[in-house]
Amino acid sequence: SVVADRTFDWIRSKYSVFGDGPASIVHGDAGLQNVLAAHGAVTCLLDWEFAHVGDPAEDLAYLRESAERSLPWGEFLAAYRAAGGPEISKDRLRLFDLWSSLRNFVLASEILFHARGGEPADFRTVAIGLSTRPRLEARLAESLASALAT
Repeated sequence: SVVADRTFDWIRSKYSVFGDGPASIVHGDAGLQNVLAAHGAVTCLLDWEFAHVGDPAEDLAYLRESAERSLPWGEFLAAYRAAGGPEISKDRLRLFDLWSSLRNFVLASEILFHARGGEPADFRTVAIGLSTRPRLEARLAESLASALAT
């Protein structure tokens, strides 16, 4: 993918921004789809297979689209900081927005690559790869265009 290649190039050019913030446990797939709530309070965060030590900007960037369905991004960030979250620069958010879009596109691409090579694959997983890869590439292109415009 030309879009993925250009995104890798852009991330490499901005690599020094990685690690600018404090290290923390990063969920890696933060979103409302992975939250259990009861009586108006979050009770559990699910689906930890992408968890690692990293920059909290990664989870914030990944969560943004989901969070904005409920409230404006500025209000979300204010609540995040009021709850003790660190200040996150726009550069780090932009970088991790691209990073998460690239990661998801690469995962979908790998599923299809291995399936085309004859490796055994769960049909449902291949169907997800086929149906989401074009959407993920379009999202990646949007994120890259936004990053290049700033």
